[in-house]
Amino acid sequence: MTTDLDSFEGRLLADLRAEVAERAAAGAAVPRRDGPGPGRRRVAAVLAAAAAVVATAVAVPALVGPSPAYAVGEGPGGTIEVEIDRLEDAAGLEQALEEEGVAADVQYLGTDLQCQDDRYRDAPSAPGSRTTFEVGTGGLRVVLDRRDVVEGRTVVIAASTTSPGGVDENGIEDLGGAYGEVGIARGPVAPCEPEPNDSSL
Repeated sequence: MTTDLDSFEGRLLADLRAEVAERAAAGAAVPRRDGPGPGRRRVAAVLAAAAAVVATAVAVPALVGPSPAYAVGEGPGGTIEVEIDRLEDAAGLEQALEEEGVAADVQYLGTDLQCQDDRYRDAPSAPGSRTTFEVGTGGLRVVLDRRDVVEGRTVVIAASTTSPGGVDENGIEDLGGAYGEVGIARGPVAPCEPEPNDSSL
Protein backbone atom coordinates (compact mmCIF):
# COMPACT_ATOMS: atom_id res chain seq x y z
CA MET A 1 0.00 0.00 0.00
CA THR A 2 2.89 2.39 0.55
CA THR A 3 5.14 3.32 -2.32
CA ASP A 4 8.17 5.61 -2.23
CA LEU A 5 7.34 8.81 -4.11
CA ASP A 6 9.46 11.87 -4.64
CA SER A 7 8.11 15.12 -3.19
CA PHE A 8 6.51 16.23 -6.47
CA GLU A 9 4.72 12.93 -6.99
CA GLY A 10 3.62 12.90 -3.35
CA ARG A 11 2.10 16.39 -3.62
CA LEU A 12 0.41 15.49 -6.91
CA LEU A 13 -1.08 12.35 -5.43
CA ALA A 14 -2.31 14.27 -2.37
CA ASP A 15 -3.95 16.89 -4.63
CA LEU A 16 -5.64 14.21 -6.72
CA ARG A 17 -6.94 12.41 -3.64
CA ALA A 18 -8.30 15.69 -2.27
CA GLU A 19 -10.14 16.33 -5.53
CA VAL A 20 -11.61 12.83 -5.48
CA ALA A 21 -12.76 13.34 -1.89
CA GLU A 22 -14.41 16.67 -2.75
CA ARG A 23 -16.24 15.20 -5.72
CA ALA A 24 -17.34 12.19 -3.71
CA ALA A 25 -18.69 14.50 -0.98
CA ALA A 26 -20.59 16.55 -3.57
CA GLY A 27 -22.14 13.44 -5.11
CA ALA A 28 -22.81 10.81 -2.46
CA ALA A 29 -21.42 11.15 1.03
CA VAL A 30 -19.41 8.17 2.25
CA PRO A 31 -20.15 7.25 5.87
CA ARG A 32 -17.20 7.02 8.23
CA ARG A 33 -17.07 4.93 11.36
CA ASP A 34 -16.59 7.44 14.19
CA GLY A 35 -19.25 6.23 16.61
CA PRO A 36 -18.87 4.85 20.12
CA GLY A 37 -18.44 1.23 19.08
CA PRO A 38 -17.05 -0.97 16.33
CA GLY A 39 -20.46 -2.36 15.35
CA ARG A 40 -21.24 -3.42 11.82
CA ARG A 41 -20.89 -0.78 9.14
CA ARG A 42 -21.84 -1.05 5.50
CA VAL A 43 -21.00 1.57 2.93
CA ALA A 44 -20.86 1.83 -0.83
CA ALA A 45 -18.63 4.32 -2.60
CA VAL A 46 -16.62 5.20 -5.72
CA LEU A 47 -19.69 6.39 -7.57
CA ALA A 48 -20.70 9.15 -9.97
CA ALA A 49 -18.17 11.97 -10.35
CA ALA A 50 -15.58 10.31 -8.15
CA ALA A 51 -15.37 7.35 -10.49
CA ALA A 52 -14.25 9.57 -13.35
CA VAL A 53 -11.19 10.68 -11.38
CA VAL A 54 -10.00 7.27 -10.20
CA ALA A 55 -7.82 6.56 -13.23
CA THR A 56 -5.97 9.83 -12.73
CA ALA A 57 -5.60 9.31 -8.99
CA VAL A 58 -3.84 5.97 -9.42
CA ALA A 59 -1.61 7.11 -12.27
CA VAL A 60 1.19 8.47 -10.07
CA PRO A 61 1.77 5.31 -7.98
CA ALA A 62 1.66 3.26 -11.17
CA LEU A 63 4.76 5.11 -12.35
CA VAL A 64 6.84 3.59 -9.57
CA GLY A 65 5.52 0.04 -9.72
CA PRO A 66 2.37 -1.85 -8.79
CA SER A 67 1.14 -1.72 -5.21
CA PRO A 68 0.16 -4.78 -3.16
CA ALA A 69 -3.52 -5.65 -2.75
CA TYR A 70 -3.47 -4.80 0.96
CA ALA A 71 -1.25 -3.59 3.80
CA VAL A 72 -1.40 -4.17 7.55
CA GLY A 73 0.72 -2.26 10.04
CA GLU A 74 1.00 -0.55 13.39
CA GLY A 75 -0.85 2.73 13.75
CA PRO A 76 -0.63 5.44 16.40
CA GLY A 77 -2.08 5.04 19.88
CA GLY A 78 -2.31 1.26 19.97
CA THR A 79 -4.10 0.80 16.67
CA ILE A 80 -3.68 -1.48 13.67
CA GLU A 81 -4.14 0.07 10.23
CA VAL A 82 -5.49 -1.99 7.35
CA GLU A 83 -5.67 -0.68 3.80
CA ILE A 84 -7.19 -2.66 0.94
CA ASP A 85 -6.47 -1.48 -2.61
CA ARG A 86 -7.84 -4.48 -4.49
CA LEU A 87 -10.22 -7.27 -3.59
CA GLU A 88 -7.59 -9.99 -3.92
CA ASP A 89 -6.02 -12.55 -1.55
CA ALA A 90 -8.52 -12.61 1.30
CA ALA A 91 -6.60 -15.49 2.90
CA GLY A 92 -3.39 -13.45 2.81
CA LEU A 93 -5.08 -10.54 4.60
CA GLU A 94 -6.43 -12.93 7.25
CA GLN A 95 -2.89 -14.24 7.78
CA ALA A 96 -1.43 -10.74 8.02
CA LEU A 97 -3.98 -9.82 10.69
CA GLU A 98 -3.31 -13.06 12.54
CA GLU A 99 0.37 -12.09 12.66
CA GLU A 100 -0.77 -8.93 14.47
CA GLY A 101 -2.66 -11.09 16.97
CA VAL A 102 -6.08 -10.43 15.41
CA ALA A 103 -8.50 -13.16 14.34
CA ALA A 104 -10.17 -12.26 11.05
CA ASP A 105 -12.81 -13.48 8.63
CA VAL A 106 -12.31 -11.83 5.21
CA GLN A 107 -14.69 -12.47 2.32
CA TYR A 108 -14.41 -10.98 -1.16
CA LEU A 109 -17.64 -11.57 -3.03
CA GLY A 110 -18.80 -11.13 -6.60
CA THR A 111 -20.49 -8.04 -7.99
CA ASP A 112 -23.45 -6.55 -6.07
CA LEU A 113 -23.30 -9.13 -3.27
CA GLN A 114 -23.12 -9.03 0.52
CA CYS A 115 -23.17 -11.58 3.33
CA GLN A 116 -26.35 -12.26 5.31
CA ASP A 117 -27.08 -10.05 8.32
CA ASP A 118 -27.11 -12.68 11.07
CA ARG A 119 -23.58 -14.12 10.75
CA TYR A 120 -22.36 -12.99 14.16
CA ARG A 121 -23.03 -10.96 17.30
CA ASP A 122 -21.49 -7.50 17.47
CA ALA A 123 -18.87 -7.07 20.20
CA PRO A 124 -19.01 -4.06 22.55
CA SER A 125 -16.30 -1.49 22.10
CA ALA A 126 -13.69 -0.21 24.49
CA PRO A 127 -14.25 3.25 26.04
CA GLY A 128 -13.10 5.89 23.58
CA SER A 129 -12.58 3.29 20.86
CA ARG A 130 -10.47 4.42 17.91
CA THR A 131 -11.84 1.78 15.53
CA THR A 132 -12.94 3.35 12.22
CA PHE A 133 -13.92 2.16 8.75
CA GLU A 134 -14.06 3.95 5.42
CA VAL A 135 -14.73 3.02 1.81
CA GLY A 136 -13.53 5.53 -0.74
CA THR A 137 -12.01 5.95 -4.15
CA GLY A 138 -8.70 4.58 -2.90
CA GLY A 139 -10.20 1.36 -1.54
CA LEU A 140 -11.11 0.28 1.99
CA ARG A 141 -9.39 1.56 5.11
CA VAL A 142 -9.87 0.07 8.56
CA VAL A 143 -8.29 1.28 11.80
CA LEU A 144 -8.59 -1.22 14.65
CA ASP A 145 -8.23 -0.29 18.29
CA ARG A 146 -6.36 -3.24 19.83
CA ARG A 147 -8.69 -3.11 22.84
CA ASP A 148 -11.59 -4.00 20.53
CA VAL A 149 -9.91 -7.09 19.04
CA VAL A 150 -8.93 -9.06 22.12
CA GLU A 151 -9.06 -12.85 22.30
CA GLY A 152 -12.49 -14.26 21.52
CA ARG A 153 -13.28 -11.55 18.97
CA THR A 154 -13.00 -11.63 15.20
CA VAL A 155 -12.70 -8.80 12.71
CA VAL A 156 -15.20 -9.49 9.94
CA ILE A 157 -14.58 -7.90 6.53
CA ALA A 158 -16.80 -8.51 3.52
CA ALA A 159 -16.45 -6.55 0.28
CA SER A 160 -17.64 -6.68 -3.29
CA THR A 161 -17.72 -4.61 -6.44
CA THR A 162 -20.80 -2.63 -7.47
CA SER A 163 -22.27 -2.47 -10.95
CA PRO A 164 -22.07 0.69 -13.06
CA GLY A 165 -25.14 2.88 -12.61
CA GLY A 166 -25.42 4.53 -16.00
CA VAL A 167 -25.18 8.26 -16.68
CA ASP A 168 -26.67 10.89 -14.35
CA GLU A 169 -28.49 14.10 -15.30
CA ASN A 170 -25.16 15.93 -15.62
CA GLY A 171 -23.81 13.42 -18.11
CA ILE A 172 -21.36 11.90 -15.62
CA GLU A 173 -21.01 8.15 -15.89
CA ASP A 174 -21.23 6.01 -12.76
CA LEU A 175 -18.50 3.44 -13.33
CA GLY A 176 -19.37 1.32 -10.32
CA GLY A 177 -17.12 0.91 -7.35
CA ALA A 178 -16.80 -0.92 -4.06
CA TYR A 179 -19.10 -2.04 -1.27
CA GLY A 180 -17.81 -3.04 2.13
CA GLU A 181 -18.86 -4.25 5.54
CA VAL A 182 -16.63 -4.33 8.60
CA GLY A 183 -17.59 -5.52 12.06
CA ILE A 184 -16.08 -7.01 15.18
CA ALA A 185 -17.73 -10.23 16.30
CA ARG A 186 -17.81 -11.83 19.71
CA GLY A 187 -18.01 -15.58 19.56
CA PRO A 188 -18.36 -17.64 16.39
CA VAL A 189 -18.82 -16.25 12.88
CA ALA A 190 -21.10 -18.22 10.58
CA PRO A 191 -20.11 -18.90 6.95
CA CYS A 192 -21.02 -16.15 4.49
CA GLU A 193 -24.08 -16.84 2.38
CA PRO A 194 -23.92 -14.30 -0.47
CA GLU A 195 -27.10 -12.41 -1.21
CA PRO A 196 -27.97 -9.31 -3.29
CA ASN A 197 -26.43 -6.13 -2.00
CA ASP A 198 -29.38 -3.98 -0.91
CA SER A 199 -27.18 -0.86 -0.64
CA SER A 200 -26.55 -0.91 -4.38
CA LEU A 201 -30.18 -1.27 -5.40
